[in-house]
Amino acid sequence: MLLGFITDDLMPFLCDTYNINCADSTLLGHSMGGVFSHYALFNSDKYENQPFGRYIIGSPAMFNLYSDNGDDYDSKGGETDYSYFDRHETLDKKVWLCGGSQEDPDFENQYRGHDSILTALKKMDERLEAHKADLTYKLYESHHSQYVPEMLLEYLKKEYPKN
Repeated sequence: MLLGFITDDLMPFLCDTYNINCADSTLLGHSMGGVFSHYALFNSDKYENQPFGRYIIGSPAMFNLYSDNGDDYDSKGGETDYSYFDRHETLDKKVWLCGGSQEDPDFENQYRGHDSILTALKKMDERLEAHKADLTYKLYESHHSQYVPEMLLEYLKKEYPKN
């Protein structure tokens, strides 16, 4: 529902009102926001409006898709990129996939037998590489959120250089 609101209502309004080039805009998500950014990217084809041409998936806490009480928040979908590549051969979006190289111990007691953040990132990287996606994959020498300012600065300089 939130994704539908963003793609069908909010972003078209913002793009029209403020003359934003949606194809050149970026959705950034970190941690649980990284889970959402991953979900939004691989479900974007289901929406008429395509408000983002670029996605930053930072330290996605995919292990949170699994619940101790038996609820499953589409964990299998998360592991298979929501079957996007069953529907399409290629991905026409730019992806910046990143994390902190020292962050796995930060959440050690929360993985409960599921992939750590770094393992999930590596698996995403391998799946996207296999489909020749326009991908940047980088691990920063840091813990969970310490790298975000450095990453964002690097991203902006690379993706939106001065004219």
